[in-house]
Amino acid sequence: MKINLIIFTISTSSLEIQEVIKAIKNEYPIYLLSPHIAFENEINTIKKNSNHDLHFVSLYEFISQDEMEYCDSEADEIILSKYNLRLGKLNEYY
Repeated sequence: MKINLIIFTISTSSLEIQEVIKAIKNEYPIYLLSPHIAFENEINTIKKNSNHDLHFVSLYEFISQDEMEYCDSEADEIILSKYNLRLGKLNEYY
């Protein structure tokens, strides 16, 4: 089965996602994967502006709460050891 896969984070705007979807010229379904569960209003806005077959999936569906907390903790340690602060480094976590 062929699909299109878009991976995005909480810091990706709906408009950015819509632009990527618009650039897809094939008819394969589009799966949108993120580490968080997308907000219902975001999903509705994106779906409303697209004729593609869209499927929103979160990593949350595949890993446990403990595993997610571990990943967050590890990312935090890496950021702090590299920059000594968190401020302005949100994208670095992903």
